[in-house]
Amino acid sequence: MDNNSKLYSHREQLNTLVCNVFDEFLKLDTESTNTIDSLNKQLDSLKDDYNSMLGTRVSEHNEELSLLNDKISSLECELEDVKKDNSNKDKLISELQKKVNSFTEETSENKFDIIRGQAKEIAAKDKELIRLREELVKAKQGIMDKQVTMDKKNIGWSPTSSPTPALPVEEVKLDDPKEEDPDSDSDEEYEMITYRKNNYFMRNNKVYEIIKDEDGDDDVGKCIGNWVKQDSGKFKLMKN
Repeated sequence: MDNNSKLYSHREQLNTLVCNVFDEFLKLDTESTNTIDSLNKQLDSLKDDYNSMLGTRVSEHNEELSLLNDKISSLECELEDVKKDNSNKDKLISELQKKVNSFTEETSENKFDIIRGQAKEIAAKDKELIRLREELVKAKQGIMDKQVTMDKKNIGWSPTSSPTPALPVEEVKLDDPKEEDPDSDSDEEYEMITYRKNNYFMRNNKVYEIIKDEDGDDDVGKCIGNWVKQDSGKFKLMKN
């Protein structure tokens, strides 16, 4: 009897222990399930927050990207406009530079021709003045020589006829340079021109070479062409 009692007692204890373990297991399982549910909810919430934040970031990024693309397109258009404007300005500057160079070259050439022509004209006038002075001195000397000769011969004079006898004086004409040789080419009829860094004499649009005479001075050579004005307003040497 005692053994049965003990056995029963042990059995009851075992049942109680099993029940307690089972209850503890159920309690742990419930707590575990609740914890998992809570963690799943937190995870879902985190996923929702992340997806929402990611969507916001993507939307903001797309907007920024769109703005950047628009700005790039605008800058590209402005760059093309600037390139066209610079190209037009370069063409305008090139045309203006050509005009300035042409005007400078033509002005310098014209000034040089004018100065050379004036210098040649002054030199020719100086030569002409010297020649006229020499002719005048010769004429005066001829008059004096004739007066002396007539004094010696006593032509048309008597001590009783007149206290102031009039000596016959012949009119002496100075040589007119234009009457010496109407076909000759005098220096004052020519002007000096420069064409392609070479100097020439010109008269009546005829261009002549410049040669040196025996004294080393410039003299007129053969005719080599005509001085012709072009449609552009410039002159050009048209050689024979």
